[in-house]
Amino acid sequence: LERIVKEIKETNELLVEYGMAEEQIGKISIDKLRKVASLPHILERVPSLDALLPFLEITNQQEYLVKRLKELSEGGAMSDYKWNGGGRYKGVVWSDKLPTDAEIVMNCVAAYLDGRMPKYYHYTSNVDGKPFSGIYFLKTLNSDLQKNGSNDKTEKLSDPKAQKMSFFATLLASTKSSNVPVTKEADIANASSTPSQQHKNFVIVQIAQKPPHYVLQLNSRNNSSNSIAAASSSANVSIKDGETLDVGQGRNNLFHVLLLFLHLIKTKEQGMLGRINFGSSGINVLWVLDEQ
Repeated sequence: LERIVKEIKETNELLVEYGMAEEQIGKISIDKLRKVASLPHILERVPSLDALLPFLEITNQQEYLVKRLKELSEGGAMSDYKWNGGGRYKGVVWSDKLPTDAEIVMNCVAAYLDGRMPKYYHYTSNVDGKPFSGIYFLKTLNSDLQKNGSNDKTEKLSDPKAQKMSFFATLLASTKSSNVPVTKEADIANASSTPSQQHKNFVIVQIAQKPPHYVLQLNSRNNSSNSIAAASSSANVSIKDGETLDVGQGRNNLFHVLLLFLHLIKTKEQGMLGRINFGSSGINVLWVLDEQ
């Protein structure tokens, strides 16, 4: 986030230098920013503006977004992070008309990975043409879940001990641990994964927005994003075409999902996501899982 904030500041300084003082990031809408970024002299002299657009597309409230990114980047560990809320805006407390901090952070992660993965890396289900968020990150928001904040599945897992046991039982199975407990669930480790299916062995899915809630879906394989959305909109949030790992609700939900996503890349995909190496010879993010 510090790098994003620094890039925004430097880009705005360049826009002022090239006569676009009123068209700075945080002052105009995202649609107007796109038009400015497409101007030939801006594309040539301020290419960072076009590169920043994916990080800004989460909301049209650009002034709030830039302010919140700056606030979250301060302190070294996002101490002001509010997973189901955000910061004050124009002297008024945060409202649900603005994105939550969890959504802002996830959008930044997705935008970063979209920028690091090759543009030509896509499959028929990637309707957005985005190499990461068009394949590995889906939003399948359940309208009932939006209203109630829970459903039959999450209510059954409301007991912390039951929730933790359910999650780790599935995790052990997915990583082929010798300590897998006997369950009625299908054994994830036995699921076939031909080379053509490897690219969608697991997908991050946002199943709720208010409050935000993320899960990890395993073995989606040949499912299209439409079939996934249809399954998740059923009475049971569990996506029926594949196993779902739910790490629990709350402040750390997003961070635990991201760590689990990296864990599966490391243990099941030899550190590769498609053609991208997440290890030291690639984008180098798997070090966060190493023992210190």
